[in-house]
Amino acid sequence: MRQRDMEVILGVVVFVALVSVFLGVAWLSSRLNIRVGDYKLHIVFDDIGTLHAGDHVNVRGIQVGKVLRTGLHLGKPAAYAAIWGVPEGIPKDSKFWLKSESLLGGYILDIELGNGLEVFESESYAIGSVSVGFESLAPEAKRLSERLADPKAGALSDANLRRIASTLASLDSLTAALNQLLSDNRRPLNTLLDSLGGAATEAKGMIGENRSDVKQVLRQLARSSSRLDSVTANLGAATGSLRSASDNLRDITQKIRQGDGTVGKLLTDEQLYRDMRRTLSQVDSILVDLKQNPGRYLPKKISIF
Repeated sequence: MRQRDMEVILGVVVFVALVSVFLGVAWLSSRLNIRVGDYKLHIVFDDIGTLHAGDHVNVRGIQVGKVLRTGLHLGKPAAYAAIWGVPEGIPKDSKFWLKSESLLGGYILDIELGNGLEVFESESYAIGSVSVGFESLAPEAKRLSERLADPKAGALSDANLRRIASTLASLDSLTAALNQLLSDNRRPLNTLLDSLGGAATEAKGMIGENRSDVKQVLRQLARSSSRLDSVTANLGAATGSLRSASDNLRDITQKIRQGDGTVGKLLTDEQLYRDMRRTLSQVDSILVDLKQNPGRYLPKKISIF
C-alpha cells in the first residue's frame, strides 16, 4: 500500500475519532446538562420510581432543566436538578410533581410555579409529590391480561377480539383527537393559566392593600352577628312569655268550663242564670216605672236649709 493511501486512511480514522468524541461530549452534555452557574435544587420525594439522570424538568410542558443525578437525603430519595429556564428563580410556594411521561414508562419532574416573591436559593432543598400516573395501572393490566389469556374464560374468542380491536381503534382516534386539540390550543391554555395566575396575584395584592378595611368589615360582621344573637335571645324570651300566657289562658278557660268561680258558675249553673235573668228583669221594670211615675219614688217637696 502506498504511503499516500496510508495517510488518507489515517486522516479518515482521526476524523471519525474526533467526530465520535464530539458527539459523545454533546450526548453527555445533553444527558447531564452540566453548566457553570446553573440554578440547582434538591427535590425530595417519598418515591421517585425510575426517575434518573437526564430526565426533563418541565414547567407547563416546556423543558426548563434536567435531572443531574438521584440519591438519598435523610433516608428519602431525592433528585438533584439543574434549572436554567426560570431566570428569576423558583418561588418557595411552588409545587414539584413527579409525573409519568408516557404509557411506555419514564418520568419527568414537573414544576407548578407559585406566586410568592420569596424564591429558593440555589442548592436549596424542596419537597416534591408524586402524581398518580398510568404506571399505577400496571398491576391491574397484568391481572387483566392473565384473565384474557385464560382459555377457560373464553375472552379471546373471535367476536371478543373484534370488539377489542374496535375499542383500541376508537381509543387511538380519541387519543389522536385529544393530542391535536391540546396541540392546537396550547398557547390559549398557557395564556389562560397565566391570566389566572395574574388574577390570583392581583387579588392577593388587593387584599394586602385593603387589609385594614377587610378587618374592619369582619369586625362589623362580628358585631352584627353578636347583635343578631341578642335579638334571637330576646325573641326566645318573648316566645316563652307568650307560651306562659297561653298556658294561663288555657287554665282559666278550663276552670270556667268546670264551673269554678263566678264566671264559671254563671255559665254552668242554670238556676243561677235564671235568677240573674229574673233580677235584671225586675230592675228593668223598676227603672221603667221610675221614669213614668217619679213621684212614687221621690218626695213631693224638697226643703233646702
